[in-house]
Amino acid sequence: MKDKLLVSVDMITYKHEAFIKQAIDGVLMQETDFEYDLIISDDCSPDTTSQIVNEIIANHPKGHIIKYFRHEKNLGMQENSFFALQQCKGKYVALCEGDDFWTDKTKLQKQIDFLEKNPELSFCFHKAFRFDSENESLNKVYPQNLNKTILNEEDFFAIPTIPTASVVFFNDIKFPKLLHSHPDMLLYATLLSKGNAGFIDEQMSSYRLYSHGISNRYSENWYLERRINELNIEKKYPDFSSKVRAQIAKIHINHVLLYLNRNRGKLTFAQKKNYLKTICFSKYFYRKSLKEYLALLKTLLK
Repeated sequence: MKDKLLVSVDMITYKHEAFIKQAIDGVLMQETDFEYDLIISDDCSPDTTSQIVNEIIANHPKGHIIKYFRHEKNLGMQENSFFALQQCKGKYVALCEGDDFWTDKTKLQKQIDFLEKNPELSFCFHKAFRFDSENESLNKVYPQNLNKTILNEEDFFAIPTIPTASVVFFNDIKFPKLLHSHPDMLLYATLLSKGNAGFIDEQMSSYRLYSHGISNRYSENWYLERRINELNIEKKYPDFSSKVRAQIAKIHINHVLLYLNRNRGKLTFAQKKNYLKTICFSKYFYRKSLKEYLALLKTLLK
């Protein structure tokens, strides 16, 4: 299988000078019986990321498989993600952002073997270790308590955390360019609209929680507000399958309810009403019993 490129590794980066070498090393250490390359898309990092990458290209025995792009101006995470994916020419794409890293030298081989044996799947993922150097109590392996090997839309979106550094997918998708949306959600929704997901019950990568990382922003109100608006757009996107849109609608409802409960004493009656209007006519919302629904309204509209 060494005669043609089979996998492109997609690595976006921005201000990752403290992490980028570990991310690259985890990719270059892979032992495979096929060709793969590494696409690094640097969103105009104002640190030494570029110097570190170029030194690895010049000095590492496998540095020649790296294709490095550094933007002259900052595009933002979404546009940088779009760009990086367009540079991937392999039959499959594997993801590893510049602040994550792979820990198993046979990870790529295992995932490609899995997908080659299950061509009806659109992607696969595995367990990953989430760690926070500032708070060890947050260190966990995800996903937890997952007993299925093949997952449909409902199974997949029921999992709280799917680290992108665990994902490999068939490179045959048209990535939707929704300007106000989240790249991870767009990717998973697009993939699940084409086929089911496969799960490998092995821990083969790690991803970081740190003060400047996107993973830490969920606790902030501004980020939750943004995601509510994004989900409201995503749940209506016509290129997603109806089953995928249904799951996004449920996530949207949960985000709205979380936001309303978190800000119960801070929002005006009109603000609460506007948020409820976006979900109260959803058929998924009405699956709650009438008693629960009325109790929720009474509580939130106080």
